[in-house]
Amino acid sequence: MNDICAEQEAAEKQLQSSDILLTAILSILGSEPSNDTLLPIKLYNELKNIIQNLKDNINEGYKCKEEDLIKIKSSTKPIRDYIWDGCTKQPNCYDRTVAAMNHSLREEMDAVDAKVVKTSGLFNSVKNGDKYNIRKFWQWFLTDQAKLLATIKNIQRS
Repeated sequence: MNDICAEQEAAEKQLQSSDILLTAILSILGSEPSNDTLLPIKLYNELKNIIQNLKDNINEGYKCKEEDLIKIKSSTKPIRDYIWDGCTKQPNCYDRTVAAMNHSLREEMDAVDAKVVKTSGLFNSVKNGDKYNIRKFWQWFLTDQAKLLATIKNIQRS
């Protein structure tokens, strides 16, 4: 009877030491192989707690972000009411500072529009003055920089 019990214990020890499923679960959970069958349960519970803490931190971060956005919106309300006048929501033209801001904004927008018109005119003049299709040649090189580098190397070698 003792021999049978000893064989049974030896078989259980061998089964525990060569348990492929246990070693696979432990490796998935990021632990070293062990004979402790309760270790995967402990590691899994720790992992669940860490995940729950991360979810709580993310939710708390979103709540803080939303509260900060509400604070920003409420802090900018007086300036928005100051600049945008009445129910028409047009810039306040009776206040000097708002009128000056509106005027400088219009001047900057006009300057940007003038630059865009000048650039498009320059582009059209280059496009129309390109008799030998050099512009398309450069566009071809700029879209595929490997071809440009290979051509430059070939020119340098020759």
